[in-house]
Amino acid sequence: MGSRYRFQIKPATLNGLEVVNWASQDGRLTATHGWLDGNVAFLTVGAPIADTLTPRPKANLADSPLFHTGVPRELTPNNGHVFYQSRSSGG
Repeated sequence: MGSRYRFQIKPATLNGLEVVNWASQDGRLTATHGWLDGNVAFLTVGAPIADTLTPRPKANLADSPLFHTGVPRELTPNNGHVFYQSRSSGG
């Protein structure tokens, strides 16, 4: 995070838990991560930094034939839908 994305890395303690804070150079973008009970990870994001951390996909998901094959056109009410395409399948 520090060298690749030029975020400031600041270890801290929050309510007795060791956490790591990432902050952009101007301080507007922040994220904090750590562990709860030793086996549950958490990540909080104080501003939208996903564009900084992840590469843009080559193709739009809506234009993917694999997406249209796996997801019905008419969605039915439920708790949600998840579509996962691995990098090896052309995503």
